[in-house]
Amino acid sequence: MLQVHRAYRRPLVISRTCWTDSRAFLRFSAAHVVVLSVVVFALCCSTVSADVTPKTIVALENETVTLPCRTNRTSDLLTVEWSKAEMSPNITLLYRHGRETVEEKNSAFVNRTKLLLEEVKHGNISQVISKLRLSDGGRYLCRTMVGKQRQVEAALDLIVGAASEPKLTFVPSGANGGLTLECSAERWFPKPEITFHDENGKEIEAEDPRIDLDSAGCFNVKRRASLQIVTNGVTCRVHQPLLKRRHAHIYIPDDCMRSCTSSIVWSVMVTAAALGLCAVAYFLWKKYGRSCKSVTFYYLYQSRRKLS
Repeated sequence: MLQVHRAYRRPLVISRTCWTDSRAFLRFSAAHVVVLSVVVFALCCSTVSADVTPKTIVALENETVTLPCRTNRTSDLLTVEWSKAEMSPNITLLYRHGRETVEEKNSAFVNRTKLLLEEVKHGNISQVISKLRLSDGGRYLCRTMVGKQRQVEAALDLIVGAASEPKLTFVPSGANGGLTLECSAERWFPKPEITFHDENGKEIEAEDPRIDLDSAGCFNVKRRASLQIVTNGVTCRVHQPLLKRRHAHIYIPDDCMRSCTSSIVWSVMVTAAALGLCAVAYFLWKKYGRSCKSVTFYYLYQSRRKLS
């Protein structure tokens, strides 16, 4: 009985071992399946970046700009996605199934972005942005997707600037005398630099600029220059490296320059003479003031005695 019992129990031990090995094998196989699934999903849905180099585009506020992008993928199932970094939601334009969809689009770009639909079939998927705002500046990515494979076609850095025509006017003369001119550049972005130049293009020395920042983040800059030389014309140049240079010119007639210069000379002479007379009067008062008062009092006293 003992031998039979031992023989009966041995298969039980073997069956448990097989069951344990089966469970380990199943766990091993399940782990491989998960890993393979992740790899396949990553391969199917990964973004394949084309050889793109970021480009910089500069445009002015309220203008219309085109962000260029082209693709060789012309499938009927092509999806085009334009996005802007550091914005949520970041979609500025989404073209899917032959038309634009606005459900995922950032509300700030509604009715302001579009594709050139007749050019899409030729691979031109450039984005057009109208009524530019200063807040539109930033990094844009152009992506295409066929099935689940996405590809970056272009990366662009958009800089939106603001500029206006400068104003050059006469202002009351400063302490240094001469004609004083003021050049003002309002609502500029980024901050501009103002310089003055005479009719020969030589730069004229000027005061430090006065800079104010408005609520929209634009710069209002004013600068003054006092003319100590005779010139028939002055040009105010407003320069910003990213934007085009703007000019304002003012013509100064010869007779105006001569009359202004002579009036300045006469003003200086009259002022100096007045200061000299005041100094002499003060000196005489300090030296003879008391004796004058005594003589005046004596004459008044004698006059009253005669009347009485």
